[in-house]
Amino acid sequence: MAFLVNHFFSKKALLIALRKRLFAEKSNRSSHEDPTPAFGGVSIFIVVMITLLLVIGAGFDNAIGFTLASCFILFLTGLKDDLIGTSARTKFLVQILAAFLFVVNPDFALGHLSGFLGIGLMDPNWTYLIGMVFIVSLVNAFNLIDGIDGLSGMTAIVGFSVFGVYFFLNDHYVYTIFCVTLIGALASFLTFNFAKPGGKMFMGDTGALVIGFLLAVFALRIAELQPLKPFEGFFPKNAVLFVLSVLIIPILDTARIIVIRLKNGQKPWHADRSHMHHVLLDLGYTHKEATARLIGLQVLSIGGYWAVDGIGNVALHGFIIALYFSVVALFVVLKQRAENRSGAVEFGYI
Repeated sequence: MAFLVNHFFSKKALLIALRKRLFAEKSNRSSHEDPTPAFGGVSIFIVVMITLLLVIGAGFDNAIGFTLASCFILFLTGLKDDLIGTSARTKFLVQILAAFLFVVNPDFALGHLSGFLGIGLMDPNWTYLIGMVFIVSLVNAFNLIDGIDGLSGMTAIVGFSVFGVYFFLNDHYVYTIFCVTLIGALASFLTFNFAKPGGKMFMGDTGALVIGFLLAVFALRIAELQPLKPFEGFFPKNAVLFVLSVLIIPILDTARIIVIRLKNGQKPWHADRSHMHHVLLDLGYTHKEATARLIGLQVLSIGGYWAVDGIGNVALHGFIIALYFSVVALFVVLKQRAENRSGAVEFGYI
């Protein structure tokens, strides 16, 4: 149903965008030549709102109202940005507001971090700060990977699939429904994202901000539900490291480009072509090929986590650290190859 509803509204959004010539602005970082609307997130937001309102109407979860409020203000900010642009400062302040609205709901209680970096039980006041920092960081990180066809949509589908299985096996069916609904809506979006010019749409900030926020909310929910000492059942031994394995693409990519930009004396929000997907494109891969490789990395990360999960907390920390540093080292090499290839193309050797 989510797939069909999203498909219906996507066609309407595409028709309006084409008639009004509402196309995504091109820049030196753009990976597309043809004028393309960036309103794929409008229909996804409609599906999300329908689901949220049905859950509120049925009285299943009191925290959903706070999620609804946050999604709504993020959507409006993203829509304005897609239409006429929004300053980075304004978007950042709105993200802080959205995060605050979620963490102040009475049902939010992050008691511990599963022994992440040796941190045990926490003062309740720290939960608000940690929750807000995580939400704002992930919303921005997810928005930054929305640069090539399919990457943000496929990353979110894999994330919601894993989270959905977790919620289902632990009898949290409301969140399972949310995950399945979002998978259906995103699958529908991908049919437009991979379409040919004239029928193609990008997700835009309208979708990226909302989807990034929901991924953060579900990740925090998993951390909330984590027992201090996991018993028999579908509980990862370390919920924080589990989330880091599932969301490796946005988290790792954003962390590495911030380090690169600071190292080069640039501001962290300085726009360039240092993202992992840009490196793969510069190596000559198509959008589909680059997306497939990055999603393969995400799946490998999740599978690797579960292979190590039963060994212990120290082994899990070692796996995540080794994985993140290995990928960073790999892309240092790939970035150098991409620069060499660019020089060869410039001088006519390729």
